[in-house]
Amino acid sequence: MFHNLLTTERKKSLEHEYYVRVATVAAFGVSFAVLIGLLTLFPSYMHLRGELSLVNAAQASPNTTNATSTQSDSAHTLERSAQIFSLLKTHLHDETMKTMLDETLAARPAGVEVTGFAFDRATRKLTVEGVADTRDVFLEYIHNLEEQPRFTDVPHPIADLAKNTDLPFRLTFGYQIVDEQSQL
Repeated sequence: MFHNLLTTERKKSLEHEYYVRVATVAAFGVSFAVLIGLLTLFPSYMHLRGELSLVNAAQASPNTTNATSTQSDSAHTLERSAQIFSLLKTHLHDETMKTMLDETLAARPAGVEVTGFAFDRATRKLTVEGVADTRDVFLEYIHNLEEQPRFTDVPHPIADLAKNTDLPFRLTFGYQIVDEQSQL
């Protein structure tokens, strides 16, 4: 049997020191997280500040000049249209990525866990990584992907079928982006 040789006061003192150290480490951790957050937001702030100055300059430009020529009015309208189109194109790309991820996850049956997702814009190839509980569940997932109209060239990797359970997989296949501009 072991006997504690520390006095009660010393035990309380050590316990107090322990809690102070834990609180100090937690405070440093929180302050470090806040600092990292501020550093990651700084480029966004600078980008928005630049965009705001461009918008302010564009709004001030027609008020300060007396452009009576039809050609300069047309150029200004064309420039504004190009800005609006670029904003809409960025939004369309975000929606396409969201749709792509939603469709990929919707095709997955119970027993398939997706652990990675990548899209190469240049080749329009989608890569999905994950683990399937069984070979049959994995084959069902491949079948579900093939039935999706936007997915093309879905492979049947034989190497991924070597095991019967806990199959890690990596599928790379095509994705057809619907031209939504023609629908506008």
